[in-house]
Amino acid sequence: MGTINIRHQDHFHEEGFISHSKFLSDEDYAKVLDNVVITCVDICVVNMEGKILLGKRTWYPLPDWFIIGGRMKTGESFNEAASRNIKRELGLNISPDRFERLWEYSMAWAKRAQSPQENGSHTVSIAMLLKLYPHEEMEIKHNEEYESVKWVQVDEIINDLSLHPALNQLAKKVNEKSHHLSEIFWGRAN
Repeated sequence: MGTINIRHQDHFHEEGFISHSKFLSDEDYAKVLDNVVITCVDICVVNMEGKILLGKRTWYPLPDWFIIGGRMKTGESFNEAASRNIKRELGLNISPDRFERLWEYSMAWAKRAQSPQENGSHTVSIAMLLKLYPHEEMEIKHNEEYESVKWVQVDEIINDLSLHPALNQLAKKVNEKSHHLSEIFWGRAN
C-alpha cells in the first residue's frame, strides 16, 4: 500500500491515485444511472440572518425548490466537490475549507434528466453546510439548472410540507447545528 494522504479530515487519498474520469456519452451515462448509485455533494448555503438559499430547479430528478449541489468526481473530497459545485451552480469561488459536513441521505428518484427519464436514478448525497457572508450573497449568479433562487427562514422550510421531505430534514439539521454551536458558527448567541 502506498502513502495515504488525508485531505479535509474525511478524505483519504492513496499516493499514486490518478482520476481517469471523463465525460460520458448520454447513452453510456444512462447505463451508469441504471446500475450505479451516484454520489452527490449538496450545499446548504446559510446567510448571516440564518436563512437557507433554495434554488428552483429546472430539470429532473427534482424540478422544484431544493438546495444547490451536484455529482462528486473521482478523487475529490466532499469539500472539493462542494467548492466545485458552488462555483458551477452559483458562480462563487469558495475555499474547500469553508464547508462543513451536515448530513448524509439517500434518494431513489422516479424520473431523471437523462433518457429514458422513466428509469429514474438513485443518489446518495452528502450535505455540506456553508455560511455565506453578505458581500458573497451579492455575487450569486445561478446557472441554467435553476430558474431562480431565494432565501428562506429555517423554520419555514421545517414546517412547509409541500417541499421535498429531505429539505425539511436538512433545515432541522441546520437548526440543531445553530443551537449547539451558535457562539462558534454565528459569532453570537441565538
